[in-house]
Amino acid sequence: MKKFIFFAICLLVAGEVSAQRYRTKRVIVRRPPSPGYYQPQRLNNDFYRVKTGFKVGANIANTIDSYNSDFSTNTLAGVNLGFTLEVP
Repeated sequence: MKKFIFFAICLLVAGEVSAQRYRTKRVIVRRPPSPGYYQPQRLNNDFYRVKTGFKVGANIANTIDSYNSDFSTNTLAGVNLGFTLEVP
């Protein structure tokens, strides 16, 4: 059993050592892109526009009171509605 564990540890160490091998450096030649490569930019910018929207959310909760046995532990549900306005 000791030989088997020793052999397994040797295999793991050999695998780790072989993973640390350095590779030769490759030379990459970069060429400029062709003339039609880049897309034209958008002409309109929406940074200075007023943005509006709606937000909706739901909330489900229950409460527990360990000191009062007559306390109601029913589930409470709620809905959140909102209007958003983003002015630059």
